[in-house]
Amino acid sequence: LQSLREFPSLSSIQRTALEAIAFSLPAKEISSLRAAFIRMDKDGTGMITLEEMRDGLVEEGMSEEEACKIFESVNQDRTSYVSYTEFLAATMSKRLYLTQNRLNSAFDALDVDASGFITRNNLRELLGDDFSKERVDAIIRDADIRNDGHISREEFMHVMASQGEQMIEAVHAVATEA
Repeated sequence: LQSLREFPSLSSIQRTALEAIAFSLPAKEISSLRAAFIRMDKDGTGMITLEEMRDGLVEEGMSEEEACKIFESVNQDRTSYVSYTEFLAATMSKRLYLTQNRLNSAFDALDVDASGFITRNNLRELLGDDFSKERVDAIIRDADIRNDGHISREEFMHVMASQGEQMIEAVHAVATEA
């Protein structure tokens, strides 16, 4: 639940990167998240509606208002449901994605043309028509620190690590578990 609660505070580029990471995670690392998705997907469609998510989160002690807010933030493509990948991106623990290799892989997945930059065209190609020009522009703005119209690997890494103390605590927890 903590990952779901934190998801609304992430920037658009962080959310998009988490989807790229979620898409590539090995099944054994996300088995508990898959089970949670299946439990919430009451009608077995492979998608979670607002009602299904709200009911599932309220059962876990969350308020209806907070559950609705989370649904809106997780529902990246603004459809009437949350896909499995969107759900994984929102629920995976920071220790699953907070590694240099995974962040580099996410950058490479978003850099569709291997130019060394994430561009508007890369995002449009990857995200499709469900994302408006304004949303794609917002993703670029979130991470384009140099204001040069694209996102470099360095800018991407900076933005992905910019979750303050929570990120530092996650890194510390991973380091002490190893």
